[in-house]
Amino acid sequence: MKIQDSTQPIPLARVIELSPEASEDNAGQPRTISDTAVAGAMLSLENDVCELKHMAEISCEQFDTMGAPGEGGEIILAQWEREQLAFLINNVFSRTQALRKQFYAACGGANE
Repeated sequence: MKIQDSTQPIPLARVIELSPEASEDNAGQPRTISDTAVAGAMLSLENDVCELKHMAEISCEQFDTMGAPGEGGEIILAQWEREQLAFLINNVFSRTQALRKQFYAACGGANE
């Protein structure tokens, strides 16, 4: 399993979709997020992004090297390998969910 890096940045406007409740302030005026605030929020997520990438790489590497080939092409995993793979997958999933929540919170209440 190979991880591909995308060299195309995703425009922030495409990523952030404000809910009707979050898109207006208390006076009914359109709410804006300054570039400085967004940049600061994104920088605060750097460590979490790097940790998630690292755990995903470890998971892919383990997936590629685990198990022994069985009859019919299946891969046979020892109990410890199943437990390790389950831990890695659950860890990546948990980190992804936490990062998603932090990202939307950092974007000033953007919709999840």
